[in-house]
Amino acid sequence: MPAGRHIMRGAVLGACAGAVLMAFTHRASSLELGLLVGVVLEVLRAWVRGDLLEERPSGKTVAGLLRTPTPAREGRDRAVRGTHRCRRRAERPTTGAGGVRVGAMTDVPYELMTAAQAADALDAFLRERATALGALRATVSAAADDVVVLDGTPDSVGPLWAWITDRVSELGVTAAALEEDPTRSSWPSWARHGRLVDPHPPAESLALVDGFVSYLAEVITDLAPQARWRVGEHRIADHPLLNYPVLASDHHQIFLPGIPLFSAYQSAHGRTPTTGDEMRVHVGRTVDALHGHGPEAAAIEEPLVTVVAEVDCFDVGLREDIPAAHPQVVEELIAELADRDGVASVHRYGLAALVVDVPDWDELRLKLWLTLWLQRHLPR
Repeated sequence: MPAGRHIMRGAVLGACAGAVLMAFTHRASSLELGLLVGVVLEVLRAWVRGDLLEERPSGKTVAGLLRTPTPAREGRDRAVRGTHRCRRRAERPTTGAGGVRVGAMTDVPYELMTAAQAADALDAFLRERATALGALRATVSAAADDVVVLDGTPDSVGPLWAWITDRVSELGVTAAALEEDPTRSSWPSWARHGRLVDPHPPAESLALVDGFVSYLAEVITDLAPQARWRVGEHRIADHPLLNYPVLASDHHQIFLPGIPLFSAYQSAHGRTPTTGDEMRVHVGRTVDALHGHGPEAAAIEEPLVTVVAEVDCFDVGLREDIPAAHPQVVEELIAELADRDGVASVHRYGLAALVVDVPDWDELRLKLWLTLWLQRHLPR
C-alpha cells in the first residue's frame, strides 16, 4: 500500500478518535491531537510490517474478501515469514503477464483481454478448427490408421487420445523457453493466448492437441447440437474461463483444450496422463452437462479453487467441500504440486488452505493448473 494511503487511513481513524475525545472533553485541541496520533501510529505500523512503500497485488477474490482471521491463518502468517521462506513478490522475475510479453495481439493472455480482443480471439480459434482437424486426419491416416478410426463417435475418442498420448510422451519437452521458441508463431491461437509454462511441449505436440480439440468439438456438437461457441463469461471476475473461447449451452461452458493440454504436459514430463478411457468419460460428462444433466451442470457457482497473490507467495483456498469429502485428493494435489518444475514449496495451514511459493508463475497460471488438476482427479 503506498505511503499516501497509509497517511490518509491514519488521518481518518485519528479524526474519529479525536472527535470522540472532543465530545467528552469539550476541547477542540483533542481533534487535532487525535488526527496527529492516528497518522503517526498508522505510518509506524506500516513501517514495521515493511509494506509502507510497497503496492500489494490486487487480485482479490470473493473467497479472499470473505475470509476472516483464524488461528490457523495467523499461524500460517508466522510460518511464511519464519521457517517457510518465500521470496518477496518484488524479487520474482517476470516478463509481462504470465511469462508472455504483452504487446501484439498474439501475445495477450485471455485473462487480460478487452471484450473486443476476446471476440477477435474467438474468431481466430474458430478459423483454425477445420485446418487443425484436417492435419490430424492426415497424420492419423499416415501413422495410426490401423488402430484409430475417426468416425465421429464417442467410442473413437479413447483410442485416438491413447495414440496421441504415446506420441506426445515420445516428443517430450522442447529446450527453448516460451518467449524464445522459434515455432511460437505456428502454435494454435489458444496456446499463444493461454498460460503455458516451461519446460513446454514442442509445436508438434501442440498441433496434435489442437487437432484433437477440433475432433472433440465435432463429436460433442453432434451429441449436443444446441451448444454454441462464445466468449467465456462468469459473474466471478477471475473465473478460469473468463474471455476464453468456450463451447457453451444455457447449462454449462467448457474450454475444450484445457484437459487435453494438461494431460499433454503430464505426458511430456513423464507423469501419469489422462487415459483414453478417462477422456471418453470426460466427453460423456461434457455432453451431459451441456444438456443440463450431471454434476457439472448442477455445480456450485463457487470455483474449485481461489488464488490470492500475497506479498511473498500465493494464498490458495480450496472449495470447502473438497477436503471434507475427498481428503486423499488434497494430499495427492499437494504432493504433485510440490513436485512441479519451479515450485519451491507448498505449505498447508488449514484443511482447505495452502501457501504456495512458485516464483515464476502468476496467480492466474497457478489457479488454472489447480483447477484442471481438480477437474481431472475429483470423483464424479
